[in-house]
Amino acid sequence: MTNAAKTILIVEDDPFIALDAADTIEGLGMDCVIAHDCRSALRFLDSMALDAALLDFNLGRESSVSIAQRLETAGLPYCFISGHDPHQIRAESGLEPTIFTKPANYADIANQILHHA
Repeated sequence: MTNAAKTILIVEDDPFIALDAADTIEGLGMDCVIAHDCRSALRFLDSMALDAALLDFNLGRESSVSIAQRLETAGLPYCFISGHDPHQIRAESGLEPTIFTKPANYADIANQILHHA
């Protein structure tokens, strides 16, 4: 599978982490869109074709659970990348997502979830 024309949604409230993640993923030939909150992430899900999503669990005043639930329903590959305890994420989300801990190599993770979807 080639990375060309793959679009990854990055949901991360820290702009420095989000931009660094996008830069490394784009270095592999993929496109990225960045959302800093649930509302803008859900707008991307409604308005464009996405191939996968990388979600920070804690977005400040909200979690990204609603985004994960939409991705799950749509059958799109996603994972959480977080400093939170994986057991807490699974308990709060009611899902069994793949979870990576920060700091993380976002490009490697994007490749993993795309190729195991």
